[in-house]
Amino acid sequence: MTVEKPRAGIPPLVLVFTAVILGAIGQVLLKKGMTGLGASGLVALLSALLTPYVFLGLLVYALSTLIWLKVLSTQELSYVYPMIAAGYVIVTILSALLLHERISPMRGLSLAVICLGVAMLAAPTSPAGLSQQGQITSATTPQTGSSELGG
Repeated sequence: MTVEKPRAGIPPLVLVFTAVILGAIGQVLLKKGMTGLGASGLVALLSALLTPYVFLGLLVYALSTLIWLKVLSTQELSYVYPMIAAGYVIVTILSALLLHERISPMRGLSLAVICLGVAMLAAPTSPAGLSQQGQITSATTPQTGSSELGG
């Protein structure tokens, strides 16, 4: 009988947050590319696709989607999907830094609450992760028994 070695792979949370960060960057690039174009008709929108920022934004967003598909192939959707909320925070910060948008104090407080929620979700164990015997189990382990994304 042979024992399989565990696969070394990128941790699921790294992939989730990579997808979220790339998605946020893609959104900011799309906004940057569309600002000032005033695209309203179909032809104007199609021509906007050829502008550098919009084109790059779509490429980055597509890469984000491919990484997200990898995450979905092995992780529970109910665990990883709420972490997309971190994208709201990242987009807002990037919008302030790169697009010079204003963040009101209330918006800042709201973003802090989102960060707290995402951090709670990302925690490896939680009261919901308690087994019937009272032992802590991993909240990140999918029902298939594999938490690795190595393939």
